Amino acid sequence: MAALDALARDYAEAHYYALREQAPVEPVARAARMVFLNKTGFNGLYRQNSRGLFNVPFGKRVRCPMLYDRENILALSARLLHTEILNEDFESVIDRAGAGDFVYCDPPYEPLSSTSSFNSYTGGGFSQSEQARLRDACADAAKRGAIVAVSNSSAPFIKDLYSEWDVRSVSARRAINSKGSSRGEIEEVLVILDSNPSIFRSGERSKITASLGLPS
Repeated sequence: MAALDALARDYAEAHYYALREQAPVEPVARAARMVFLNKTGFNGLYRQNSRGLFNVPFGKRVRCPMLYDRENILALSARLLHTEILNEDFESVIDRAGAGDFVYCDPPYEPLSSTSSFNSYTGGGFSQSEQARLRDACADAAKRGAIVAVSNSSAPFIKDLYSEWDVRSVSARRAINSKGSSRGEIEEVLVILDSNPSIFRSGERSKITASLGLPS
């Protein structure tokens, strides 16, 4: 938090771009840089160029926005003391899920059309073959007894890809768009993959769907 406070004191467009070019090694400095760039960049977007470098432009706010909530940071810190965070391919992580586990996946969304293609949050992008690989990994986890939920766009490809499972339409508010008039609620899908939707698991599913704001 002290590192973020120091960055906030130097808030300016030139400072933003100078920090964006840096690659600190020390963990606290790296974390503070990421939070600062995310909070002060354009609409909180995270995106990389083809070289894998963060390339979101400055958000042009007059004043530095609030970078953190102290109580929330402390609560998260306490919780993460007993949490394992993995930086691996999604398939190797999902392959560990089985009976009694709940898996939530939020991949780069499939474009709704060829002119709205934006799923390259990282340099490598996320192709339709990757979407299919994710579907297969989630289906296998469900067959092993896990309950899996996947968010994505309402693109026909996604609805067809998950057609064997419980595909639900949901409304979501999105703030990232170059045109302010185009921001607002859009239709997305939430897919529930459960190979054993018996009465014994109905309570588990109800809790999951309720936490996601959906009817059971």
